[in-house]
Amino acid sequence: MDVCRILLVEDDDRYARATMAHLTRYGDERDVTVRATWLKSAFDLSRQAGKHDLVILDIGLPGVSGMDAALLMRTYDKVTPIIFVTSLAQYALRGYEVGALDFVLKPVGYHDLALRLDRAMEHVSERRARTVVISSTEGVRVVPLSSIDYVEVIDHDLIYQLASNERLRTRGSLSSLEQGDMGEVMLRVSKSHAVNMSRIDLLRGSLIRTLSGNELRISRFYKRRSVERITAYLGGRA
Repeated sequence: MDVCRILLVEDDDRYARATMAHLTRYGDERDVTVRATWLKSAFDLSRQAGKHDLVILDIGLPGVSGMDAALLMRTYDKVTPIIFVTSLAQYALRGYEVGALDFVLKPVGYHDLALRLDRAMEHVSERRARTVVISSTEGVRVVPLSSIDYVEVIDHDLIYQLASNERLRTRGSLSSLEQGDMGEVMLRVSKSHAVNMSRIDLLRGSLIRTLSGNELRISRFYKRRSVERITAYLGGRA
C-alpha cells in the first residue's frame, strides 16, 4: 500500500501535534505515504465520509464525544477502521460496540501507535478491495462490494441496487464502473445493467438471478462474453 489517508480527531493541540508527528515517522519507517488530516471536533466528521482509510478518534471530545461520533459514523460507514484514543482504559471497552479496531492510551507513544497502525494497515488493504464509496443524493456512503446486487443506468445516473433492497443513486456511467476497481467483479450484461458476479445465484440461458432474488436479462450483444466471464468467475471461486 503506497498511500494511507488518516483522519485524526483530537481537540488537544499538544496531543494532536505529537500524534501527527508519530504518523509522519510511521510513514517514513514503513515506506508509506501518510496523508493525515486533523480535526479538533467531531461535528464535521460526516463531511469526511469516504475520504479516509482510517480514523483515529479521541473518546473524550467536548460537545459530541468520540463515542457518539463513532455511533453516528457507523450509520453511513460500517467498515472504515477506527482506533480510539482515551485516557481511561475502561472507556475504550465501549469501542467494541461500534466495531473499533483498537484503542491506545494517552499520552500516545510512538511504538504503541505503530503496533496498532501495523494492524490497521492490513485492514485498510483488505477494505479497499471490498468496499465502494458512493456519493448518492442522500450523502456519501461506504458500502461493502458484496452487498451490491447490480447497477442500473437511468437518465445518466447509476442506481446501485443493494442486497437490502435499498437503492443508491449517483452520477456516473457503466463504462467508468467497468474500468475502475469494481471491474473485476461487476459485469455488464446489457446496455443499462451490470451485475455483481459474486451475487449470482442462477444463470439459465439469458436469465440471471441474484442471491436477493433480483432477475436480470443478458442482452444478445453481451451474451457470449457474459456467459464466458460468469462461468470462469464462478469456476474460479469454487
